[in-house]
Amino acid sequence: MTVEWVELGLVIADFDDQSITDRVAQSDLDGICLSSYDELGTGESQLRKLYELNRECARDIPDRGEFYSFDEYVQQRIAVESFDPRCVVIATKGDEWIGMTAASNHLARGFMHDEMTGVVAAYRGRGLSLALKLANIRRMRSLGTPVIHTMHNSKNSSAIEMNKRLGYTPR
Repeated sequence: MTVEWVELGLVIADFDDQSITDRVAQSDLDGICLSSYDELGTGESQLRKLYELNRECARDIPDRGEFYSFDEYVQQRIAVESFDPRCVVIATKGDEWIGMTAASNHLARGFMHDEMTGVVAAYRGRGLSLALKLANIRRMRSLGTPVIHTMHNSKNSSAIEMNKRLGYTPR
């Protein structure tokens, strides 16, 4: 099966986060906290929570196929030079991890790569994906990121449209 990819980019200097902030209704996020993975701690239990959350959220990616085993996940996603725990933002409600967005750090090559954003089914429809992405774009901007790249399966229209609403354009 051939996957058709849609590649998008966001120039940070052109990003108007105030217009996005106005769209994120804080009342819909009552009781939900957004924290980076490094703020939550990077120990074994947090790593397992991140893995389980990422695995659950990845189920919605068209044509994703089988998700990594835990060991594969650690080897291919965490124990790599581009993994930056500051740019993995987790949404929590109490002790429950309910959403995430992750970017990989390629600043040595002049960009960050927006890897994925997902929210568990029970918390969708509240603007949480948008709030997660906004928080992570702000983090990436604070690190001096000039450009953010992302790519999506062309069947993932909701992710493509959300990125376009944020100002991502075809590249």
